[in-house]
Amino acid sequence: MIGEYTCEYLKPSGEVCGRTSRNPHRCCYHKKSKNRVPCLECSKGVLPLSLSGRCPDHIRSFYVASRVVI
Repeated sequence: MIGEYTCEYLKPSGEVCGRTSRNPHRCCYHKKSKNRVPCLECSKGVLPLSLSGRCPDHIRSFYVASRVVI
């Protein structure tokens, strides 16, 4: 029964973990890790707390482009 499922955790590099596990969603290493979402620009893994949804490489362009001038 070991290895029925594949870990779906998204690494910061954008890769899926892919280890086998008994849990349908995560392996034993990632079961308590926060979910990551892909960056809108390059699909690297970003924590969902990011309001822009962008990785540190692309966050600067978001704030420069969306700056409001009065």
